Amino acid sequence: MVEKTDSTGNSLLLCNGQIHTLDEAKPLAEAVLIESGGFRRVGSNDELSSAHASLKLDLQGVAVFPGFIDSHVHLLSYGLSLREVDLTSASSIDDVLDMIRNAGEKGGVVRASLLDPESLREGRYPTRAELDSVFKERAVFVKRRDEHSSILNSAAFKLLGLSGEMTGIEVDPSTGEPTGVLRQRANQVALERFHGMIDEGEMKDAYIEGCWNAAEKGVTTVHCLIGADESPERKDWEILKGILEELPVRIVPYFQTRDVNKILGMGLDRIGGCILVDGSIGSRTAAFSEDYCDDPGNKGCLYLGDEELTSFFELSEKVNLQIAVHAIGDRAVEQVINCYEKVLAKSGVRDQRHRIEHAEYVREEQFERIARLKICLGMQPAFEGFWGQTEGMYERRLGKDRARRLNSFNTALKHGVRIAGGSDAPITPVDPIYGIHCAVNHPSEESRLSVERAIKMFTEGGAYIAHKESEIGVIKPGYLADVVGLSADPFSFKPDKIEDIQVVLVIQNGKVLINKLPGSGQAEARQGAGYA
Repeated sequence: MVEKTDSTGNSLLLCNGQIHTLDEAKPLAEAVLIESGGFRRVGSNDELSSAHASLKLDLQGVAVFPGFIDSHVHLLSYGLSLREVDLTSASSIDDVLDMIRNAGEKGGVVRASLLDPESLREGRYPTRAELDSVFKERAVFVKRRDEHSSILNSAAFKLLGLSGEMTGIEVDPSTGEPTGVLRQRANQVALERFHGMIDEGEMKDAYIEGCWNAAEKGVTTVHCLIGADESPERKDWEILKGILEELPVRIVPYFQTRDVNKILGMGLDRIGGCILVDGSIGSRTAAFSEDYCDDPGNKGCLYLGDEELTSFFELSEKVNLQIAVHAIGDRAVEQVINCYEKVLAKSGVRDQRHRIEHAEYVREEQFERIARLKICLGMQPAFEGFWGQTEGMYERRLGKDRARRLNSFNTALKHGVRIAGGSDAPITPVDPIYGIHCAVNHPSEESRLSVERAIKMFTEGGAYIAHKESEIGVIKPGYLADVVGLSADPFSFKPDKIEDIQVVLVIQNGKVLINKLPGSGQAEARQGAGYA
């Protein structure tokens, strides 16, 4: 319960907690004084017993950590996915069609997401003709869970004006007609053109809903991937910037363009995010040096040429922009490293903290080169929980040996590579506790992280990779007051049960956003109990 001690001031005293500060100088504390949105004092109950605060919150022994940081969220897509047809539970093509039919009563484009074709009885995508049988005149847009492929009906093809010559439009060899499945560039274009049709009101609602869902999972800062070159008329950043004060999380924006002048005009100091160098493992478009086991002859594909990528890096480096690009397979990672090496050989390796997002399959010698270049990795432990199980998608696509070496968190750290944890939402839900669980319980023992290192992926790692390690990620005087309280302490919990831990308290910038501590009442969730 939050106790008001007086009606003046803007301070909050947290006491009687098991506070893991992640500050090496003072790793454990019982009490924290928050003033004006920042940590003022950290210490024992006795040390802070005389501290004056306008609000006092008894933590009742709860384990407390710095607020979580999700380093990779497609915020617009995530917010929209919460309103789209969720195909997670579909087990057959008929299920997919029924779910689309039932949700299509509202009018407009029917959007569905989180489809896993391999979980369907038929083991395939629905066809354009099957989607047409549900809605002939209304556009239907279905996204695979990884959003690296999609399925459209005929009305959607017409609405988007997709050309049959575009790379990635799958064609039936017997008829020469599109099957409805899009990959590679065609999928990118379709996704961004659909997003370009969303009005400002729906976009705002998606941002707000996505941020509140993140906050409820203990996230206080989001690295937000927004925008795209395919829809230059979209005002993603302008709209998001206009509602920043309404959001319960802090936004670190990464605008997804290769247009350096555009970024400079927007006043941003980061460029990219999910600039695609390759595709995804699930869609068999991630670029590997060896064939996919379940698709002989296919090694995936590189989306950009060497000159194109090198030029982008060079222009960005000249104006001191931090760069972030998506690379999953070892062939894509190799291309990125090679291009960085060419550029940094001229400009010199500095503390830019350029990023490779995902980096799911990285060879040992590649980690060594990444470390030398001071490149950081934005990685997603939840991928292992979704696809890393025995005979799971990873193993089917790549075989046991390569699957075992995917998402090598611990190997990266051993080579001195800085890593941060993210969700890639909506691909996997924003849920750092689940991400920590998956990092600790990686199927390959050599890739597992300790509980402490896994937690740091989602705290100090996310702060460092965004150049914010002197502001967030640690509970320490002078830092912004971001706090997450948990129903159990991960350090003393069974490692294979960490995913069962619940978020019971969230404070962001000194404001109590969510309070589910005993005696607080659910009414305080999503309302806030005061500022400090």
